[in-house]
This record gives sequence, structure tokens and C-alpha cells, in this order.
Amino acid sequence: MTNIEKRVLESKKWKKSNQWCADHIGISLKQFLAIKRGAATKTINEEYSKTKHVGKSTYTSAGSKSSVKYDLDKGTGSIQIESPIPLSPEEIIDKFRIDTNQWRLSGYWNKEQLNGTYLVSANITQLKQEERVVDSFKDFLKTYKPESKVLGRNFPDSVLQEGSLIINKQDFHANKWDVDGNNTIEKRFAAYDEALEKTLQRAEATHRLNEIVYIIGSDHFNSEWNYTKATGGQTVKGTPQDNILTYHQAFELVCNHEVNIIEQLLVSADKVRVYYLVGNHDASVSYHMVTWLQAYFRNQERLYISNETDFTQYFTLEDTAVCINHGDVQKPERLAQNFPLEYKSGFFNAENHIILIGDRHSELTKDVGGITFYQIPALTAAKGHWDKQMGYTTTKAKMTSFLIEPYEGVTDVIKIRMN
Repeated sequence: MTNIEKRVLESKKWKKSNQWCADHIGISLKQFLAIKRGAATKTINEEYSKTKHVGKSTYTSAGSKSSVKYDLDKGTGSIQIESPIPLSPEEIIDKFRIDTNQWRLSGYWNKEQLNGTYLVSANITQLKQEERVVDSFKDFLKTYKPESKVLGRNFPDSVLQEGSLIINKQDFHANKWDVDGNNTIEKRFAAYDEALEKTLQRAEATHRLNEIVYIIGSDHFNSEWNYTKATGGQTVKGTPQDNILTYHQAFELVCNHEVNIIEQLLVSADKVRVYYLVGNHDASVSYHMVTWLQAYFRNQERLYISNETDFTQYFTLEDTAVCINHGDVQKPERLAQNFPLEYKSGFFNAENHIILIGDRHSELTKDVGGITFYQIPALTAAKGHWDKQMGYTTTKAKMTSFLIEPYEGVTDVIKIRMN
């Protein structure tokens, strides 16, 4: 330590202003303050080097003017030192080598004493586990420099995945009178054709279709007999129904439309299966349509058309056992209960199991004892007086189809909004 530094340190005993002391020593005020702070720092380091840390507490050697105490059980500590100048938090942390990964400065005081020195007191608190993790992560982020790569599209040359498709044509109500005035049956056919084309495009974009199962009937027309006038139809139970066309007119148009659809399906898959599903609006009329289609396509080897009239039917597609029902009577739990008992070997030889229903004109999916249950929305967007009265006017009409892969079951549900 130089002679000037010693005189600067001695000046605290003079009890004079900093400017008077600087003039008395013969240096500028700026030099005086710089030397005073630097000399004090050196003294603090010399005193601190004498400190010994033992156990929970810190003991200082004789003559030392600093102390540090820790209580590890409570996670607290205290610091006290006599300094010729006030100390900042950073200086306290630096001079006492506080490990900021374990402790934080929770409070400090600089109290001027009568002799001109300052009694510096500080409290430290042990960091909680979450605080240490956050601080450690902050330090990590300072040096973390990930490299971002620019990636291009990869178009694999591999063949398409094999699979099959179920098109569940539930609640089409092709001949239903719409109170809002949308009563052109040809427009309904066009909307269905557009939705079917989108469905097949999505399925064929990723899969080679082994088979398509096409489910028809199930309130296909809207009502049973109405020979002479459009508004004279009724459901199977006799509930009156308003229709667009007479039975003969609607039957001819619907059958011709179904011929076009089945021909389109035969182009998209190796095999096509058609199942007739009994509905609660038009069981007889839909049955006549399916029987007519059987006769029309009787020489088509890749096509199978069933006109079975069981309310619940079963089949297997790509090792997935399928149960179909219109959904107007039996609840999901009853269908799931009867599934293994009625289908027996087909059920137990399958890896996956699904139930498909309609009727409710709304969408619902849930698990019933390990069997996936799908209630699909109606295909029709037409609203009758009953729909208006009951408030069934907000459900969106959709075509819902199921893509099934071998050993995987349903891997995609394709939904197309019906306009």
C-alpha cells in the first residue's frame, strides 16, 4: 500500500469533509474518492482472507472486522463487516464470495458510525429448488445456440398403403320436403356426388383401396308409399311425411343415381360390397331399390349386394369387425352387448371392433367396452316442420366415411360437409 493510500485511509479519523481531506493530502477530490474506495476494497479482502468457515457458522480470527454466519437448517445467513465506504449488493456478493447458485441476498444495510466508517449488514437466504432450476436454466439459455435447418419436402417413392373404405349412407332423405324451399332433388344428388368425389380423392391419395363397403337404405327416400301426390307419404309407423315427388318419380330418379354411384365405386376399388340397412322411414321402398340394383348388376363379378332385412348386421373388413344398425331403437350398450354373442367367430377373430349407426342426425363417438361406437350426422340438409318445431336446425349435414387399414382398424374418419 502506498503512502498516499495510507493517508487516505487515515483521513477517516480526521472527521473532515472529503474535499478538505483531499486538499490536505494534496490530491484532487476525484483521486481521493477513487483511492478511498480502492484502498477500502483491498482492506476488506485482506480481512476476509482471515475468515474460517466451520460447520453451520462462520468464525473469524482475532482482530477481524467481518463475520459471516449460516444456519443451514433454516436456510438463512447473515453478514457483517466494517467498511470505510458504503457497499453495493454486487460488492457484498463479490467480497464474501456468495454462491449465487445456492444463496441470494435478501436484504442489506449501510449504517454510518460515529468514527466515520460504515457498518454493513446483510441477510442471505438459501434458494429454493425451483429457483435454482430457473437460474440454472437462465444460465443455460445464455450459451445455448441451436442450429435451425431449412428442410424441403420429401416425396417417397414407396407404394401406397393398402386399406378399405366404408361409406355409410345414413339418413339421406332424398325426397324430403324442405320448408326453406330447397326442393330440387337433382341438386341433392349433385351435392352428394361432389362429397363422394372428395371422399374418394382423399382416400385414394394415401391408400390403394382393396374394398369399398357401401351402406344404403336407412331412410334413403324419406317415406313409404305416396302414389298420387308428393305430400301423401308416411313413415313405417304411420307418421305423416311431406315429400317433393311421388313414389314412382322418386324411385326412378334415386335408382338411376345409385347406378352411377356404384359404377364410380367399382372404378376406385378392387371389390365393392353393398349392404341394405333397414330404416324407420322407408323400409319397404329402400328394400325395393336394393333388390332392383341386385338385378341390374347381376353380372358384375366384383360387386356383392345384400338385401338382408336384419335390423342389425355384421361383417368383417380388413380384420375389423363391423356392426351396423340404423340407431332408432337400440342403444350403444345393447348393440355392444349383443355384438360378440351374435357375430361370434367374426368378432373374436377380429383385431378391432366398431359400431356404426345414424338416425339421430348428430355426431357422437365413444368407447363402449373396448368397442368404438360412431353415431354419424345425417346426409340431408333439408328441414321439415318437425325439425323446426323440435329445434333440430343447427346440426350440419355431413358425409362420413371410415378408412380402415389391416391390423390397425380405423385410421381416418373422412368428413365432407354437405351443401
